[in-house]
Amino acid sequence: MIAVTSSVPGEGKSFVAANLAMTMASAGNSVLLIDADFRNPTLSRHLGVNPNKNFSTYLNGWIDGTDDIIKTHEKYRKLDFITTTAASTNPHRYLQNPKFEFMIIGLKDEYDHIIIDCPAVGLVSDYLLLFHLADIHLFVMKQKFSKKSHLEEIAKFKEKGNVENLYLVLNGVPGKKLKHGYFAYDASIDQTIKSSGSHQSINSNSQVNTFESN
Repeated sequence: MIAVTSSVPGEGKSFVAANLAMTMASAGNSVLLIDADFRNPTLSRHLGVNPNKNFSTYLNGWIDGTDDIIKTHEKYRKLDFITTTAASTNPHRYLQNPKFEFMIIGLKDEYDHIIIDCPAVGLVSDYLLLFHLADIHLFVMKQKFSKKSHLEEIAKFKEKGNVENLYLVLNGVPGKKLKHGYFAYDASIDQTIKSSGSHQSINSNSQVNTFESN
């Protein structure tokens, strides 16, 4: 179970979640991708779909089973997904619905990986209602967008919640050249973060350390 989140909206967590799911599915793994960001759902846009029956309608009780909301990707046949729409009321009502956790637990044995696109953790407490379900936590940060202060907040979150298996994904780092269909690794991101103020954006001369468990 992999939870993908970020400190603030706009860092590319949904983009990372969708592409991670496609990559795993293309490698032969059975994957379920779930949009659980009821404040700003964008997974349907990334996948190019707009199903009327989705996670919100299921949690609202308008659909009894999950068969109607689980869709299979047209290209990646090992990839199933569940999209959602923005909550018309407080999103906490959806996240605290017992059907949410029961569904996740019930589907764990059916897939090699379940990836949850979660709300950004910095602005609201939605992620705090979800993180106990995850085995791995991916925090997405974006070059020239994320603030260095976000690193401190993520470190506090890890320590306060005693969270293991927490990792950072640095998004938006351009490769220097295109080779065999993949962007080359940009070695400039290996330089150390300069202590020039907590409000400076992360740029290509910055290093983001991975938070790992023992």
